[in-house]
Amino acid sequence: MVLWNCFRGGLINYWIWINRWKTNWSYYYCTMNQRKSLLQIKSFIAEKSTRGRMVRLVCFLFLYYLAGLLRPYYEFLADNSNDVVNQWLSKIIATISTEFLRPFYHNISFNSRFTITINGLSPIELHPGCNGFNNIARIILTLCFYPIPIIKKLFLFPISFLIVLFAATIHFLILIPVAYEVPDLYGFAHSWFTHIVFYMFYFSCWFLWEKWGWNY
Repeated sequence: MVLWNCFRGGLINYWIWINRWKTNWSYYYCTMNQRKSLLQIKSFIAEKSTRGRMVRLVCFLFLYYLAGLLRPYYEFLADNSNDVVNQWLSKIIATISTEFLRPFYHNISFNSRFTITINGLSPIELHPGCNGFNNIARIILTLCFYPIPIIKKLFLFPISFLIVLFAATIHFLILIPVAYEVPDLYGFAHSWFTHIVFYMFYFSCWFLWEKWGWNY
């Protein structure tokens, strides 16, 4: 009886050891498969080919979408009237817009609240969220996680910032005459036409990241 109990105990311990070994081997096998899959995805992303470019374009659109989910935080920062960056952006856009449109509207100007005035009328005002702050924050955050070497991102950050700032300026160069001349079309221009302009410049940023980031 004693010998049977020892034999049975040995079988049970052997069975437990076999199951543990299978579990560890399965975990190791799954881990190796996951590593292979990750390496394959990484190779696809780093490819200097049409397929690699399309994969990176999908990455760009996905990252841009995720960055858009943080828009309430951008708006919170933009609505802070004491934000130096926000005031600086508004002043740059208001100055460039009024100087560029001055040959067409001689009495155009703006005040300390960045309200554009033409012949005593105020067709448009640069609210904190309308000066490109949200757009710049979104494209910069997208670039932070976009798959290109970090050293090249250091050069692309200021260039991307200037591109989106230029897009915000074009945005107001379109809206100011529309708001003054045909105010009925202001809603359409603000909601649709200028959005197309912004997306064109976003795509320009991605194309620049591809050309400089991957040395095409």
